[in-house]
Amino acid sequence: MNKQELVKRINDLLIIRQGDNYHLFGQYVITRVNDLYNVSCLSDLDMQNLQFAQLKHAVTWCVFHKNKKT
Repeated sequence: MNKQELVKRINDLLIIRQGDNYHLFGQYVITRVNDLYNVSCLSDLDMQNLQFAQLKHAVTWCVFHKNKKT
């Protein structure tokens, strides 16, 4: 396995918290704005940001969307 393949495989599993933001799977960013969690998709810039009342719902949506289960 070369370095690029390893980076892609790690990205597919990676969830990082940076301050108030969460980065999931190298393609989603969850940011907290007031009492809502906004989800933006870096791989689909045409998709409108979604808002969720709880972080667990935002993360769940990202997992389902990534696996094409929405």
